[in-house]
Amino acid sequence: MPELTVTSRVLDAINTLVIELHGDNRYSVSKVNAGKLVERVAREGRSGVVIDYRDCVLGHQMAEYNDIARIFAEGMPRDLQFAYVFADAQVAHIILMTRALKAAGIRASGFPDLESACQWIEAGQAEASDIGTDTARPTA
Repeated sequence: MPELTVTSRVLDAINTLVIELHGDNRYSVSKVNAGKLVERVAREGRSGVVIDYRDCVLGHQMAEYNDIARIFAEGMPRDLQFAYVFADAQVAHIILMTRALKAAGIRASGFPDLESACQWIEAGQAEASDIGTDTARPTA
C-alpha cells in the first residue's frame, strides 16, 4: 500500500470537515494527525467531522486504536457530530472509535458511504435547531 495521503474539504452547508485517507495509515502518523484534527476542529468551530477510511489500510494494534480514541474523546467539543465512513475490513476499528467517543459524550456513528454520513450530520443539526439548542441529541 502506498504512503498515507490525507485530503480535506469543508461542507459549508452543514459546517462539516471531511477528511479522506488514502494509503497506509500507521499509528505514528495517525497519532500526530489526530492531535492536528482536534486543534483544527476547535480553531474552525466545526459542528461535524467525517473521516473516510475506505481507501486506507489501518495498521494499528488495539492499544493504539484506544490511544487515538482517547485523543479524540478528550479534545473534541461535546456537541460535535463525528461520522466514520468505512469498508467492511475496518468494522472493529469503527466500533472501538464510536464507542469511545459516545462514552465521552460525543455523538458518533459509522456509515458505508459519505452521503449517508452527511445526511446523519445534517439531520442532527436540524433536530437541534428545531429544539432551539445546539446540545440536543437526535435519537436516530
